[in-house]
Amino acid sequence: MVTALEATYPALKVRSAHLDTVMARETIYREKYDLILIYGGIEIIRPENAFDLNQLIDVILIAPQVAYLLPLKQEILKDYPIIIKLIDKKIFGTVLVHRQLVIY
Repeated sequence: MVTALEATYPALKVRSAHLDTVMARETIYREKYDLILIYGGIEIIRPENAFDLNQLIDVILIAPQVAYLLPLKQEILKDYPIIIKLIDKKIFGTVLVHRQLVIY
């Protein structure tokens, strides 16, 4: 995805990294990149860190296999302008298949 974004928008500085990495080096990432694609487990969305997530994240996409947690996570983030949506099963499956083909 980073490669596709950079090819489409050459002036855009894009990086993909785990949430823990970005939070540990938040200032560096904010200064160096225009768009940061952050990944991590859904368990990271907790009431005690909702404010911190709001400072860093605009959109959260949830994998279909944890769809049952969507209402709970939406409730945690209800006071923040973070968009939280479920990824369509077919799109999610297509991305995983494509990624596996590229890796192997």
